[in-house]
Amino acid sequence: NYIGIQDDRHRMIDHDHRLNRKVADLQYVAQPQFVAIDAIIGGEGRMLTPTPYELGLIIMGDNQVAVDAVSSWIIGLDPRGIDHIRFAFENKFGPIDLENIQILGDVSLAEAQERAQNFEKGLIRVEDYFKGTNVRAYAGPPPGNETNYCWGGCPGAIEEAIEIIRVYDKAMDRKMPPIHVVFGAYDGEIKAREGEKVIFIGDCAQYNGEIAGKNVLIENNYIDNRLLDPLKAKHADILAKMASVEYLVQRNRFNQVIRIKGCPVSVAEQVLLLVKIGKLNNPFFDPGEAVRFMSSYLSWRTRKLFKELFQRQRYNVIGPIERGAARPSQNIPDSEKS
Repeated sequence: NYIGIQDDRHRMIDHDHRLNRKVADLQYVAQPQFVAIDAIIGGEGRMLTPTPYELGLIIMGDNQVAVDAVSSWIIGLDPRGIDHIRFAFENKFGPIDLENIQILGDVSLAEAQERAQNFEKGLIRVEDYFKGTNVRAYAGPPPGNETNYCWGGCPGAIEEAIEIIRVYDKAMDRKMPPIHVVFGAYDGEIKAREGEKVIFIGDCAQYNGEIAGKNVLIENNYIDNRLLDPLKAKHADILAKMASVEYLVQRNRFNQVIRIKGCPVSVAEQVLLLVKIGKLNNPFFDPGEAVRFMSSYLSWRTRKLFKELFQRQRYNVIGPIERGAARPSQNIPDSEKS
């Protein structure tokens, strides 16, 4: 849940193949002394669009690694196989072995595991997720050598996007024409017939080969996020995303191959892209959601505007702090600091 202490700009930085490292690194920010999980109704499957599963549990503890480890054992997963928990354990933030964790309460671990025996695990590779549908997926490795699959980025986002669309368009799987989606540095065959859209998703998408008898070269545009300045990260406006996806699809309406950039390409952008290509119902324009959506959007824009005006006024009053200069609090004696 530490991912929630960041605003949208910084939450998306490293929300890719490095997501597990990022979650583990956030443990350096603070060490909670009390952790509580509402598992009365758990969420199985995906992260953003989970399926309700009745567990009837409340899990509490005083160490976040131990709590996550026990929760993993409950649903039948070894926490050593969950990267961010293993990283946190290796960095000495807490135990993961049951013999080093005191488990108390009115429900035993064995009883909790019995309740969760049919719990559906997540992390399904995108190729497997789309089996039996009109969407064919291909995934190559992301940049670097940390992993051979981008669990935290674009492939997972398209699975969430599909589940969202299915809620608002029950006929989605029937209406969607045959399309092909490609992630990472893919070097295999893309079995697309002429006229079937092939969408390369994400900055790290890379391909050099034939599609429907034509040579196609897709170059890697990935920039290591460690080279970016987080202080210059910008909010992604949803209406701007709508406009950019609309322009992208219109510009490529006669092209078989489409490239959408981003790292990651957000769930919202992938929803909009699939809706446009498949001529599906747009969740953002659903009668039951449109008013609330626009109300929330205008509320966010208003708050953001006032915050920027306040910060600008405060900056003008206090003045800039030069890089390397002592900050005001550094000149105050310890005895006078509160």
